[in-house]
Amino acid sequence: MQGVPNRKIASELDINKETVNNYIRFATSDALGLKGLLELDEPVLEHRLKGVNLAYPDECFEGFKARLPYLQQEMKRKHVTLKYLWEEYIADNPQGYGLT
Repeated sequence: MQGVPNRKIASELDINKETVNNYIRFATSDALGLKGLLELDEPVLEHRLKGVNLAYPDECFEGFKARLPYLQQEMKRKHVTLKYLWEEYIADNPQGYGLT
């Protein structure tokens, strides 16, 4: 935008030119406009750009984020695995993040 060719943007960002074209097309056609899109929080913008449903509400992430110090401490212990910690997490949060 603003006079910079999409090919140059793609080159600078090391992404495909068609990806830039798609983002530009979306930004110019979105009801919020470019300025409104740039004011969104990153997860909301990503959701809006990719057009997919967010898998989990924000409170899920906030709960997980609060648990990170505990997870870091537990990982220092012998015989504690990520799978074990995930099983513990999912037992406490059945609607939480799944394994990928």
